[in-house]
Formats: sequence, structure tokens, C-alpha cells
Amino acid sequence: MKFSVLERLSLFPLLPEKGTFLNLKAIRKIREELSIDEDEMKEMEFEQFDDGRLRWDIKKDPNKEIEIPESIKKIIVIKLKEMDESGELEDRHFTLYERFIEKK
Repeated sequence: MKFSVLERLSLFPLLPEKGTFLNLKAIRKIREELSIDEDEMKEMEFEQFDDGRLRWDIKKDPNKEIEIPESIKKIIVIKLKEMDESGELEDRHFTLYERFIEKK
């Protein structure tokens, strides 16, 4: 699947901090792939401000191809559904919800 920078950043908090060793190993690998490397930062003119805000040129977003194992997809689906049911979804989750839940 190809993910934009916003989607990549929005996936981080959906991944659990605790779990089985195998899940944590897979999650660690996915977190590394979701990370924005130095070359991408330069290319997109990525900036992080003192207050935590981020800014980048979305026209230069590389839409990185990332393979997510089924076990991690299930975790993401469960979290997105929980957030939907509790009214905690944000606009930044919209495309992720479509992709993982509605399969668009």
C-alpha cells in the first residue's frame, strides 16, 4: 500500500505499545518503514516547530510503498473501529478508515 506522509504520521498512534513479542517485532519494523527519513525531509522541505506542529510541501509527498502484514492490519482495523464507535476519529484518519475498513 502507498501512504502519504499524513497517513504515515497518523498510523503511529494506532499501533500499540504493548503486545506479544512477535507483534511488537512486526510493529517495530512497520514503525521504521513509516518513519520519514532525512532524504524525504529535505525533498519535502519538512519542518517541525517548537509547539509540535509539522509542515511539508504536500506536492512533493513521495507516497511511500509500505507492506503491512495481516496481523498488523487487524490491529489497525480494531483501533479505527474503536475510535469510530467512541467518536474519536479525526479528519486525518479519514483516508485510513476508507482504506482499512471500507477497502477503498
